[in-house]
Amino acid sequence: MTTVIEPDRVVSEQVRGAVLPEIVAAPSQEDVETDTDPATFFVSPETGDDANDGQTPAAPFATLQGALDRMEPGQTLYLLSGRYDETTEPGNAHYTIDVSGTAESWIRVTAAPGAEPEIVANDGNGLVVRGDYVEVSGIRVRGEGFGVDNAYGWGMLIRNSHHVRLADNVISDMAVGGIASVESSNLEIVANEVFDNAFWGTEQGSGISVWHSVDNGDGPDADGYHDRIIGNVVYRNENRVYSRWHTDKDTITDGNGIIIDQTDETGYTGRILVANNLVFDNGGRAVLVLESSWVDIIHNTAYHNGRTATLEGGPVEIAAGEAEGVRVLNNLLWARNGVPPFSVDDSADVEMGGNVLVTDTGRGPATVLDLVIINDAGLVAPGVDPVSADFRPFPTSVVVGHALVTDPRIPADIDGVARPAAEASAGAYEVGVGTSSVGD
Repeated sequence: MTTVIEPDRVVSEQVRGAVLPEIVAAPSQEDVETDTDPATFFVSPETGDDANDGQTPAAPFATLQGALDRMEPGQTLYLLSGRYDETTEPGNAHYTIDVSGTAESWIRVTAAPGAEPEIVANDGNGLVVRGDYVEVSGIRVRGEGFGVDNAYGWGMLIRNSHHVRLADNVISDMAVGGIASVESSNLEIVANEVFDNAFWGTEQGSGISVWHSVDNGDGPDADGYHDRIIGNVVYRNENRVYSRWHTDKDTITDGNGIIIDQTDETGYTGRILVANNLVFDNGGRAVLVLESSWVDIIHNTAYHNGRTATLEGGPVEIAAGEAEGVRVLNNLLWARNGVPPFSVDDSADVEMGGNVLVTDTGRGPATVLDLVIINDAGLVAPGVDPVSADFRPFPTSVVVGHALVTDPRIPADIDGVARPAAEASAGAYEVGVGTSSVGD
């Protein structure tokens, strides 16, 4: 499997085929290694000392939380390679970002060029963001020692914040889920790899969760979106214990790849984009929009999700429940045998078109603008093994040319291959050369 994380890449205006607002100009690797910019700091659990000034890789700070607490608007903290496993809030979080940047001067926390920092969490959340105008990128968060007797922890959790970007991170083995936002807005969750999470939490988490969004008042960006979930690879997230929220204690509700959850309860009207994601082999749905409105699900590839047979409501690839204003366009939904590709329940103004649905269960709620087939969709090597799977289409695939008109906000596919203005492919991938996000 070609990993999603690229530690030496600073997030730019275009990530995984979608145009994003620019935050800061990226310094070169040479500048990072030699410059003593007063706005640049380094931390290393292996070679650091908190008595250092932290200004160069040769004299880094030692403790990550101490370095985070020092951050001010416009500053960047580079994490050098090593295992970061302090616990600053026992039972709640290993690390927290409680400082904020400004609209003109974001705070950046990122892997140093060529470094492979890893936050190892075994007592609560890996990293909690409680500040605004913050970017976190290039970091691995891995759970260790979670189980039925140690069952709380998200990989990255955004709480009561706005303007937060999580990009190019790898998150796995966390008890409740991978990435979550709570009562937050203006989020960019892009190009992350999220897998093997949500096994043990009775809270019933998922790979990527957006819950109870709260508008901070700034409104959407120029493209019309408040929040973007783009270019993530999300797989093998599943609930393996019953929900604490049901009195009968025998219900499994989530373990989804991506869920937009109960944003209507807070009166949230921001539009959310879910695009260019590859979501496969999760216990719940690939994408679930529940009691939420104004969500665009565009150019995603969903493959063989819904593996939890006892899932409340039944397994399905993409579902809208008690939702309004949801658009499901240009996706490839390849369902398991006996599993429907799409379902709508008590929802209004759900628009579908340009999708390819692979199913043996019949047509379902597809429109005349969708294609329903019962056999191979013509991909290079579809499968649930992340080492060998390759979801790019052959030139003769039924997905090629099936999408509706290309959205200018999503001008390329998950691998950066440009989409034609007309006759683009359904799903996250176009026909093209290059390395697939999954597979060789």
